Amino acid sequence: MCNQDIRAYALEKNVFWWQIADVLKKSEASMTRMLRHELKDTEKAMIRLIIDDLANASRTPRSESCQISGSTEERM
Repeated sequence: MCNQDIRAYALEKNVFWWQIADVLKKSEASMTRMLRHELKDTEKAMIRLIIDDLANASRTPRSESCQISGSTEERM
């Protein structure tokens, strides 16, 4: 499997591929296809920086980030 170092780094930092894809303005599927072939060192360095930024960013807990506010009646 290609790009094992990048895959392991993202896993270690608890960063998901969809998060990296969002920053790169790519779909998660495109990101996965991109990783099928070994990336250049410059591309890996850029992705490592993105992983670091995402890992260090203050984020709301996942359980809160997807909650819908308001009751059904309020939204209708």
